[in-house]
Amino acid sequence: MSVHIDSLNISMEWWYWLILGLILILLELQNGSFLMLGLGVSAATVGIIEYIYEDSTGGIGIKFALQLIIWVILSVAYVFAWKKYIHDPRPVISDLEYKTIGIVIEDIEPHKKGKVMFDVPVVGSREWNAIADMPIKKGESVKIIEIIQQTLKVAPV
Repeated sequence: MSVHIDSLNISMEWWYWLILGLILILLELQNGSFLMLGLGVSAATVGIIEYIYEDSTGGIGIKFALQLIIWVILSVAYVFAWKKYIHDPRPVISDLEYKTIGIVIEDIEPHKKGKVMFDVPVVGSREWNAIADMPIKKGESVKIIEIIQQTLKVAPV
């Protein structure tokens, strides 16, 4: 039993790919993960390839199945390149910032966030949510032990 899909034998217009790419890039502005950016750039690239190929062959475009394969390959390549060469999940923090002493401005209890204020910005912010393994009262001085996503793990000085 074989299934023949005629819709994969048609050629999708180059500007459809550019619109799809633009939509995906605009969605990236809402998301911020850079995944949609790669998909959008890949779609726009397929549109450019289709435009050049169609222009050079006198109006005969690349079949949709091949366009789709090119888009998938470019998208996967972009995601791998992003993970390997561009994206660094570790926060950028210097030894100086780890040595910065802060003051607790909201009590910190184990398993409950409090707040810490620093005189100088730490990774761009003076005020941070903080957690600790022991209770720390408002007004006490603390040092940074670890950064866990958007929260500092602190300990009394």
